[in-house]
Amino acid sequence: MTDWLLHLLAGDRAAVYRDVRFVLDVAWPVALVLLGVVFCASALFWHRRRPALSKALIGLRAVALTLVLFLLLGPALVARKLEPGTHFVPVLFDDSRSMTVPEYDGRARAERFVQVYQGSDFERVLTQSHQVARFRFGSTTARVNEVEDLAFDQGRTDIVGAVRGVLKQMSGAAVSAVVVFSDGVQQSASPVQITDLSRDVPVFTVGIGRDDLWRDLALTDVSVSRVRSDEVAVTARVVAEGLGGEDVVVDVLDGKRVVASSPLSIVGPEEENYVRLAFDPQRDGWVSHRVRVRLADTTDVATKDRIAENNARDILLDNRERVFRILYFSGRPNWEGKFLRRALDGAPQLVLSSLVRISGAERKFVFRGRDATMANPLFEGFDDQALNAPRYDEAVFIRIGVSESELAGGYPSDVSELFRYHVMIWGDIERDFFSLAQLNLTREFVSKRGGSFLMLGGPRAYSEGGWAHSTIEPMLPVVLGPAGDYDDVAFRAKPTIEGVLSGVWSLSEDAEVNAEQWANLSALYGVNAFASVRAGATVMATVDAESEAVDAQPLFAWQRYGEGLSAALGTGETWQWQMMQNVEDAAHERFWRQLARLLAMRVPEPVTMIDNGEDVVVGDIRDLKFVVRDSLFELREGLSVDVQVEIPNGGTVRLPISESIAEVGAYSAIFEATEAGLHRVKLTARDSDGVDIGQLDAAVLARPDHLEFLSARYNPDFLKRLSAHTGGKFIELDALDELAEQIPYTDQAHARLDRFPLWHFPPFYILLVLLLCVEWYLRRKRGEP
Repeated sequence: MTDWLLHLLAGDRAAVYRDVRFVLDVAWPVALVLLGVVFCASALFWHRRRPALSKALIGLRAVALTLVLFLLLGPALVARKLEPGTHFVPVLFDDSRSMTVPEYDGRARAERFVQVYQGSDFERVLTQSHQVARFRFGSTTARVNEVEDLAFDQGRTDIVGAVRGVLKQMSGAAVSAVVVFSDGVQQSASPVQITDLSRDVPVFTVGIGRDDLWRDLALTDVSVSRVRSDEVAVTARVVAEGLGGEDVVVDVLDGKRVVASSPLSIVGPEEENYVRLAFDPQRDGWVSHRVRVRLADTTDVATKDRIAENNARDILLDNRERVFRILYFSGRPNWEGKFLRRALDGAPQLVLSSLVRISGAERKFVFRGRDATMANPLFEGFDDQALNAPRYDEAVFIRIGVSESELAGGYPSDVSELFRYHVMIWGDIERDFFSLAQLNLTREFVSKRGGSFLMLGGPRAYSEGGWAHSTIEPMLPVVLGPAGDYDDVAFRAKPTIEGVLSGVWSLSEDAEVNAEQWANLSALYGVNAFASVRAGATVMATVDAESEAVDAQPLFAWQRYGEGLSAALGTGETWQWQMMQNVEDAAHERFWRQLARLLAMRVPEPVTMIDNGEDVVVGDIRDLKFVVRDSLFELREGLSVDVQVEIPNGGTVRLPISESIAEVGAYSAIFEATEAGLHRVKLTARDSDGVDIGQLDAAVLARPDHLEFLSARYNPDFLKRLSAHTGGKFIELDALDELAEQIPYTDQAHARLDRFPLWHFPPFYILLVLLLCVEWYLRRKRGEP
């Protein structure tokens, strides 16, 4: 009632008033007594009059007298008015690229927002009571003069961070509320959580967008694995919304040429699918390919797929001609070493050097007659060979696939000899064979050099070989139990999901076919049981056996250890997958090539560029970090480092380099990608004498800034949670005119009280005259003067 009267008295100015209340010039008890006297007198006279007309006259005179008395008491409306300069309302406009997304009617969100905002009275009404501060926000926040100045070109959105930043910027002013105009798309690398916002200032959110009839096809993630020298496997994550019943196609392109393709049928209204494709790169060196997803039916694509920018992603491939050296060391001649060599012979990038012990060292010399020598008993009887044969207390080895001097002294005891390898495989060898120095060197091979280590099972491996509580056990992905863990039973390998996704335990791109192929492989014999798997290790295959003692236990697991990788295979006999299968079956060969290549690909070079896993986006400034080590993998400082970047247009840019004072061997360079595409990074490090310490050939793939479009669906739920947390309110854009009157303000000394006397209100006098006229008419009708 009071608000209605204020609108009648103040007109359009009523919007700037709050806390409207009714007052009188006299105290309320006095007013009540006077009104009570009038009421009692009127009731007394009304009761004594019998004719109905007389009672009506008394009633009219009583109402008229009460109205006159009411006006004489000085009634008025008092309202609190806040001057526009005392309180602020920051208004934040979403200036990100997601605002350019078209809605169901073809209009972009930004176009609809500007049209509605310019046609509304929101800002005109709000400026009558508050001072408005306009901001644009996206990846950054800045002041803006008018809505027309918004460009809607910022690549990322941090709504909560923008609110927090504006409140911090205006911390010295009285802020009544914050108003945010946005589509609710939150795409920031490190957004601030809603719960981090203070509840002192309410945030009112205005949703820009429509949640119905949303249809979009997106390629949200792409992972690349390469476990075969001639094949690259790509796993694409495809998200389809509102496209039930549609057929889509996932392609891999080298330039404009499609090198791999896979169809996919969408069944439900919202689906997430993983598509795996394999192809053979045809170009050498660092190359880039594009993975895209598209609708099979090309009619009306713009309506079915709202956002075209999230349909493709570029991937970087290392197709350089590199050679990885693998050392296989076995404690005894066996079939495994032979078939391992046969499997890797077809992969020219994987060079296998084998060291097989064929005779162990004798603990003491045994006199065997006058013909006895100091040579190992294996050579007795061969006079010519005994002259240069190993001593009786030295083991005898066979070297396969090595140069004349390589591994001539047996297992390496020198850093330069061991660190030349990328992968180390131990097969059925006991702990007592090694010296403590060799064990420590092997551990440094993994932790310092970054090599990959694989221990195979067998009757002299793991706990059976005395490896429990040894120098090597802490780096194994499994915990060893007491001796007696080897069980010579038949079993089959059962890959886990992690094993299949890694590519090592994948024999087919089809998941069902892959599981069937592993189930149909020949059984293996002999498995080592483990006490448990270490925290952080990944199990990639388990044992499938009838024996409950080993069934479902880990068969293959790995983990990171220092700079390298350590893996454990619970058996040393996989050759049955070759010997017991058909001649055409290449499961054994494929498994070992995939495993060896994946182990080797993870081994770093002496000079490396640290990859933080984030995409390089055009326009972003990135700090490229390098670690420089020499051929013995010792960190080097004080070097002269030169970094050059070959950009896609053919030019070369030299980057200024700086050395870290906190980390030895760490160097960094500031890099900004000005265009999308492949950037070759070449580093050369020299010492003070000009001698080359190391070189690096790396690459960086700069992508267009499409992060804002990865998930650009209108998200009113996020805006509602933001408003609810701060005590504000969420409204749709169509109800914008209702927002200004809901903005609160805090009481201040600058706020003034305005008084609106009701005796200035003409309707009261019109009512009084009307009452007196009716009373006069009734008196004259009775014939009274």
